[in-house]
Amino acid sequence: MALPSEYRNARTEYLELEANKYQANELWNLTSEDFMLLGKYIQMYCFIELNIHRLFNNLKSTGLFKTKSKDRVNVPYILDKLIELVSDNLVESSKVDETIDKLKEIKFRRDYRNIFAHWAAKRIPNEDGMIFLQVTPKIIKKHLREKLILVPLPMLFSMWQTFEG
Repeated sequence: MALPSEYRNARTEYLELEANKYQANELWNLTSEDFMLLGKYIQMYCFIELNIHRLFNNLKSTGLFKTKSKDRVNVPYILDKLIELVSDNLVESSKVDETIDKLKEIKFRRDYRNIFAHWAAKRIPNEDGMIFLQVTPKIIKKHLREKLILVPLPMLFSMWQTFEG
């Protein structure tokens, strides 16, 4: 997965060029602050998903949700169902658009949470950016554009703030 086009800009292009200058073992380790920021983001999503499942189970027990045995009940499925319920005016009309936007934002940002939780992160030397790696260093260097995610730290911080309060 590459950085979504809406986040690609001159800064991410520059970070990509900088990252390409290094072998994986030459990238810097994360700082304590980096670990804290990633951990907050991951844990925030864990609680978001916990509450999404709790809400889904509650709505299912009241009959508002019906699933079939073949349905793959996962977070994206649940979010789609919640968006449908909100669209069907089960939320105060003045809050429908805001609620749908928040649910879509959670769904969109979930891929980042998965990357932050399951890919290896390193800092780009002398830069305020991280690179997320998923395969062996030899393959990474050969197919760098396909196997990494570049995240400028200010963007990660703003993504985290979106859900903090």
